[in-house]
Amino acid sequence: MRDWEDIRAVNATGVFLGAKSVVGTMKTQRGGSIVNMSSISGLVGMSANAGYAGSKGAVRISQSISPFSWVNMVSGLIRYIRAEWIRT
Repeated sequence: MRDWEDIRAVNATGVFLGAKSVVGTMKTQRGGSIVNMSSISGLVGMSANAGYAGSKGAVRISQSISPFSWVNMVSGLIRYIRAEWIRT
């Protein structure tokens, strides 16, 4: 459960709070940019790690503020030969 909460705190809550902290200024300035790191897992899911996939899907919340900002979600694709988990 702790891993689930940690992943959600960074990938979902962090994105929400980051956007919340600047959206007022972006409205006033009539623009701005936000870039968030997403993952292909947020689109297609991962049965072995549903918590991670769900939290990366939540990064898409950024699109809800796109009417008054430029929002990009970058899916970091990495070619990695060894089949093991990497803590990032």
